Amino acid sequence: NKLAVIQQEYKEAEASYHKAKDALPEMSDRKNKVKELAVQFNHNEAGLYMAAVELARSNPKSETGLAALKWVLEPNNAYYLPAGALGLEIMKQQYSDNPKIGSLIADLSFYLTVDNVSFLHLGVDFLNLVIEKNPDRTVRGQAVLGLGWVAKQKFMEIEWQDIPDTNHLALQAEAAFERVIRDYGDCTNLLQGTSIPTLAGEAEPELYELRHLRIGLPAPEIIGEDLAGAPMKLSDYRGKVVLLVFWASWCGPCMGEVPHEKELAEYFKGRPFALMGVSGDYQKDKAAKAVIKNQISWRTFWDGKEGPGGPIAKAWNVHFWPTVYVLDQQGIIRQKNLRGKRLDGPLEKLVKAVEDEKR
Repeated sequence: NKLAVIQQEYKEAEASYHKAKDALPEMSDRKNKVKELAVQFNHNEAGLYMAAVELARSNPKSETGLAALKWVLEPNNAYYLPAGALGLEIMKQQYSDNPKIGSLIADLSFYLTVDNVSFLHLGVDFLNLVIEKNPDRTVRGQAVLGLGWVAKQKFMEIEWQDIPDTNHLALQAEAAFERVIRDYGDCTNLLQGTSIPTLAGEAEPELYELRHLRIGLPAPEIIGEDLAGAPMKLSDYRGKVVLLVFWASWCGPCMGEVPHEKELAEYFKGRPFALMGVSGDYQKDKAAKAVIKNQISWRTFWDGKEGPGGPIAKAWNVHFWPTVYVLDQQGIIRQKNLRGKRLDGPLEKLVKAVEDEKR
């Protein structure tokens, strides 16, 4: 079996890379040595992926060809490699009508990104062809969900830039998610690593976010407790500009933002500004320890033992940590997912507007 041989070579190359990396002693240029090993492994990986794609190309519409392409495309490692685009093109030409591609469609839909433009276009063409030709209802539903995700990504990419005439992208995404719920809602969700059982379960929070969590809309209320168990409400801070950060101690990028967040808290001290957190930690004491260790002075909602799947994070459809919202003094969402120094200007503008109103 040629595919099995390719896959075994991949496993051996991967094991060799990790073994060599782990064996490197601590030294001044260790990072460079690790980078060299990674470059070599990536070169081997690219070659093995291409070998699998060539195997598929020489065995059109076969089970072997399908298995080879799924091996290349179901993880997203190959999406930026020549093998990824070629493999997806073959998949589109040969397997759009194959009812066995459901798991591939689910993963491909989730990992298509707007920054990988050529692969994104090819993926969207493939999803549309699947919707048109595939006899399996669940597979078609996964493809419609994917088109919704892509349209939402495109909208969110430009939402914060205040570009006119972008509402059509939001409406396009809404229409796709509505179609998923209406026509495919009871279909099994084939996305790997998720606990959401149906396609409706995936589409409903996306639709809620588009209708309730967009820039220019009132932020939903949050009622809960802080890490000390004291009652806490988002609306208690009405009249102030609010920087709301979904963070967790296990999230490296979240903790990396803390130094600048502390600078913001100090800079806006005594002005109509509040910084608030929502914890994605599974254990309250871990979040509390992070607060003490990092000298975090602002209050944080405790979102329960579900961690990143807690009720607040679910209600706000948080997929990525950190997720950041800026609310004006009336509780209207004004910015989403700005981080670091990019927050400074918008926050200053909003806070100054409140101060000017009070004069």
